Amino acid sequence: MQAARLFSLKPTLLTCIASISLMSVPVHAELILSGTPNMDDHAELEKRYTLLASELSQALGEPVRYVAPKNEMAYAQDIRQGKYDILLDGPQFAAWRMAKGMHTPVVQSDTSLTFVVVVPVSDTSTQSTEQLIGKPVCLMPAPNLSNLMFMNIYPNPLQLPVTKVVDGYRPIVEKVIKGECVAGVISASVFNDLDKGVIDKLRVFYNTPPLPGYFLTASKKLVASKRDALAKRLADANPAADKLAQAMTAAVVRGADPTKTGWKSAKTDSIKGLDQILIQQSFGWE
Repeated sequence: MQAARLFSLKPTLLTCIASISLMSVPVHAELILSGTPNMDDHAELEKRYTLLASELSQALGEPVRYVAPKNEMAYAQDIRQGKYDILLDGPQFAAWRMAKGMHTPVVQSDTSLTFVVVVPVSDTSTQSTEQLIGKPVCLMPAPNLSNLMFMNIYPNPLQLPVTKVVDGYRPIVEKVIKGECVAGVISASVFNDLDKGVIDKLRVFYNTPPLPGYFLTASKKLVASKRDALAKRLADANPAADKLAQAMTAAVVRGADPTKTGWKSAKTDSIKGLDQILIQQSFGWE
């Protein structure tokens, strides 16, 4: 009877040992990737970020899943609530997260962001941004960086242009040419990609100072050792041969060749103050 009882305990003991062994194996919760909705074609944006999530999963040895933000306001709220672990977006958002201690920078794109103010080529009199006060200017909605940097030119809230918000840089160009706005604010890279016939109808009279490109940042959920290893890999990568670097560029850097655009160590000093411009010039980022 005693032997039979001892025998009956063996499976229970083995089950306990097996359970403890399984508990000791680390199980990685998935990391959530996101970025600003910066494309009119949301299906294409999701395709590119989903590919990036796959490349990051391989590089980090942890599952990474892309979650698309519903809109700019929801994006700000979700960041505050800590819903995203890895973010790839503009320098104003990265500066804001770092100022609030939410994320740590990993790398930044080896590109710069510049915006130009254009008027019809027939307008030879407009030579300064002060001349636009009280006049209709077409620009992207805040918190787009072109909007923030242009509106930051005007310190007096009683002396501002009459802003006409337009979704998309190319529609802005069309409205300037048609005379619906006396001026428009667009990305310099978009301007340079316009057809020569369109460029010939415009005149650039103001350029914003160049700003650093896009930033990849991570929350504390991505352990420091993996974050540092990822930063080193991307900074050392040859973009012509690195699929992860290419996927990052394709996801966020407009008009860039992913095989020729590199990533480098993040220089946070270069974006200090952009968080305050974001707070002052847009709603929902207090």
